[in-house]
Amino acid sequence: MVAAALTDAGHMMRPPGDRAVEQAEDRLGVRLPPSLRALYRVSNGLIEVGPRAGLLLPVGHLNWVPDVQPIECRAASDDLAYDPNDRAMIGRALQIGLFQRGVGSWLLDPLGSDGGEWPAYIWSHFERSVERFNGFAELMAHLRDLLDVFRTRRITSVDEVRDDRVTTRDTDNLPTDITQWRNLLAGLGAAQPQLAGTETRLQERERQLQCRLPPSYRNYLLATNASTSSAFPQIYELGAAGWCADTEPQLASAWNCFDYVAPLLGRALLIGDDGTGGYVLLDPGEVDGDGEWAGYYFAAGDAGDLDKYRSFGAYLHEASRDSGH
Repeated sequence: MVAAALTDAGHMMRPPGDRAVEQAEDRLGVRLPPSLRALYRVSNGLIEVGPRAGLLLPVGHLNWVPDVQPIECRAASDDLAYDPNDRAMIGRALQIGLFQRGVGSWLLDPLGSDGGEWPAYIWSHFERSVERFNGFAELMAHLRDLLDVFRTRRITSVDEVRDDRVTTRDTDNLPTDITQWRNLLAGLGAAQPQLAGTETRLQERERQLQCRLPPSYRNYLLATNASTSSAFPQIYELGAAGWCADTEPQLASAWNCFDYVAPLLGRALLIGDDGTGGYVLLDPGEVDGDGEWAGYYFAAGDAGDLDKYRSFGAYLHEASRDSGH
């Protein structure tokens, strides 16, 4: 039953190995239920689980709800909308997965064990609801059945996952030079900054990063005085941009077992975020004939989708269209 749910409920990743499972159990102070252990023998978590595109956590990121969701846990403990038994369960449960940008969790309750299996729950923080299942395998089968209603095609291999998780977007008529950037920003209502000293600051930052930044990003920084623009608040000011592995080591660590994005996070320049778990990245490992680095939007907080753009300019052009400008 677990194998069937694995194949049909979400996308598989390479297994963590028995030692990683044992280390997680030592850290948690419990032995994981058999069906969950069986999953980790073949895949270190799952992505795009069920119709709400959930993330079943890698074994190293399993943790108790009060430790990882303290605010939501305290709120639930005082919320009379929950059944008293559910309030108690949330306070002792193990979080094994997330869905819908983290507003819902999949839980296992160490109490009520039946043959080593723990009761499983879907906990929706926003809807303030709890749905119970007899165990992890039953929960996965339930999510698989729901997904059958929504799915248009099935993906069962890591290679297919890697291709399917990355969406390449392209567009024409992109801003390139400083004048075009300033015209675009003015059209979006952004204030026009003074540019004195920006080139000097930019060159100094390039020395610190030990690279020359790609042309469209460089000219954007020159057009905005290397500051955050009201038109694109998700893009950092120059001093805040840095190598992802250095500035967000926890992000790189959390996704290091997912082949489609881990190498990118290890080498990319992190230049912005949208405050909802989405990150804007530039990849020095993929440079075109004009010196442009491939751009990415990584939705780490929303099932880990990865949108690819041929340059920073292509990303911002698409972002301005998505925002209705």
